[in-house]
Amino acid sequence: MSSVKVSVIVPIYKAEQFIERCVRSLMEQSMKDDIEFVFVNDCTPDQSMQILERVINDYPERNNQIVIWNNPENLGVTRSRKKGVELSNGEYIGWCDSDDWCEKNMFENMYNQASFNSLDIVVCNYEEITNEGTKIIRIVHSENPQIAITNSIYGRSFSGVLWNQIVKKEIMKKCWNQIVPTNYSEDTYVLFHVYYYSQTIAVIDEPLYNHNTENLQSLVHIRDNTKAAWLVQQENIERIEGLYYKDNG
Repeated sequence: MSSVKVSVIVPIYKAEQFIERCVRSLMEQSMKDDIEFVFVNDCTPDQSMQILERVINDYPERNNQIVIWNNPENLGVTRSRKKGVELSNGEYIGWCDSDDWCEKNMFENMYNQASFNSLDIVVCNYEEITNEGTKIIRIVHSENPQIAITNSIYGRSFSGVLWNQIVKKEIMKKCWNQIVPTNYSEDTYVLFHVYYYSQTIAVIDEPLYNHNTENLQSLVHIRDNTKAAWLVQQENIERIEGLYYKDNG
């Protein structure tokens, strides 16, 4: 595929209740050209992939914009997302979890902001859907990505999740190679690296993404509480500390 502006990566695992809504929100994006959708099947044991195939058949005009990759075995969310980045052709990388959905103008709005201002990162607000209701989460604008990290202790200047932002592929690809695979907080770990290497950022003050917290079986809700898993968490934290504090002793 030539001249792809945005690649949207969707890892899939146990999302059969929600994936149709997710996929339709992507197929109906207002960005008609120069976008691709990369679906990474992490050996989901349910009907998610069959539903995916059925839904995309309703949008034949998107056929040449769709990439489907089947992991040879269950690899977890970090390796699945990294594989999605490797398969992507876009100038920018965007995300959607398979139990969430996007507003129809999300990627057009975010890319236009990124392209017009030559930005490394564009972030948007999002709606969080829980059993208790829905609320809008607003991201506070910061002058640059490093200040966003510094200010994160004071408010929501750094959301720590992938799916409400797009990032230049060259930066995102570099950063996935710097974390240790884990099924917990991998998006936060990779974004600490992304924000370190990026120079420019903007926030769209509009909820363009809908985050559903009700699917407890999804890939992003899997937790490994073994000692080995916690040692991986420690190593990722140490890598981030080394990155941010290497110039300060």
